[in-house]
Amino acid sequence: MTATSLDIKKRKYSGASSATCTDLLDLDLLSTVFQFLHWEEILKARCVCQKWKQAAQLTCMPLNWSYDKFGWKKYNVLEVPREDATVLNWIGAALPRLPGIRLDKLLVAAGQDPEEEEIRIEHDPCYLDLNILKNFRNLQFLSLTRLDLNGRYPFLFQFQSLQILNVSYNPNMKWDLEDVGRGLPNLERLKAARNPFLAGNLSSLRTLRHKLVSLILFGSSNITGSIHNLADFPVLEEVNVTETAIEGDLSRLGPNDFLAIQSWCLGENVRGSKDIPRISDAARLMQSLYPMKKRKSNLFLFHRWTLQDDSLDYYNRNYPQRNNINFRPPFWIEFLQAGPRVVWRWTNAARFGACLPNWLDPEPQPQEEGYDEYLKMAKLYESQVEIYRGYTAPPTAAQHDELVMNLVNQYGHAWL
Repeated sequence: MTATSLDIKKRKYSGASSATCTDLLDLDLLSTVFQFLHWEEILKARCVCQKWKQAAQLTCMPLNWSYDKFGWKKYNVLEVPREDATVLNWIGAALPRLPGIRLDKLLVAAGQDPEEEEIRIEHDPCYLDLNILKNFRNLQFLSLTRLDLNGRYPFLFQFQSLQILNVSYNPNMKWDLEDVGRGLPNLERLKAARNPFLAGNLSSLRTLRHKLVSLILFGSSNITGSIHNLADFPVLEEVNVTETAIEGDLSRLGPNDFLAIQSWCLGENVRGSKDIPRISDAARLMQSLYPMKKRKSNLFLFHRWTLQDDSLDYYNRNYPQRNNINFRPPFWIEFLQAGPRVVWRWTNAARFGACLPNWLDPEPQPQEEGYDEYLKMAKLYESQVEIYRGYTAPPTAAQHDELVMNLVNQYGHAWL
């Protein structure tokens, strides 16, 4: 069977197209196309030809690539396998502009000023020299967790494009918050949990004032400074500084402090974070925290403050609990929400054990949004007041004993 002229034309057209389609794109255009691929797909594409291999090396991949079927962000992050850390070496040559790397539970070469001298087996496939990270100059995401880090690694804080840094559970790594503030100008999220050799002062992060969104330092006990160093960070949403030496006084907060905060956990050295020294301090503290609660209604949702055991106002009463009623003193404070209205109260967290609410907002008008919800919740809070009716704060020890005895005498065995 002879080929028709149409078949020949088709083959010529098809051949010409396949021979020239990639040549029509220069390296810059090819690397731009590759930006829409995940890094694993780019690794496959670079095997097509030398030109595509060069384009892959020039590709600046975005950190946030897409969303998976559950709606979670899928990042262009390389997770180095524990059984073969050497994979990072050849990927560093193939994709030097990879935006993210995650290392976990790997053996790592000692840095400067190591805490312990150790014998390393450098041909071990699990052994990794972190200097290889210098090849990835466009890193935006770096996670180093539970590594065998030992000493100082100053080059880790020289990535100008880094946005997310997680250095956690590395007991022998030596570093300082000043390294972060000085060398990572675009950092948005810092997590440094359980690093006993991490030192420095919160003021070192002032250079990131307009960038920092999340700061997690829990369990790094050598971190010092004042929580007020972070109060004017306009985009800071998350703070966790528990088990650190950071201090402060929340009753000194102003109405424009922590404007973007959505979640925070503060250490016991911050006055007002957990315990209250005197009953009279409560109103001022709640007034200081009120603007934050008003901006973010679910803030402090499950948080309770307690009167300190060594407070001059503290007393203990061990009355028997009967009929699901507890007569312990109401020495806990909680924030509540009633529609658009914010309220706080003292309570013993038991049935009928709440004091009268202390409202922080004026009563809404019937035509205002949320008015029906306000009426519903206000009625509920009122029904929870019985033992301490007439009190907006805990009674004295003598008043408390009198209240309990009056209720027992009035209601008899219904209360016992």
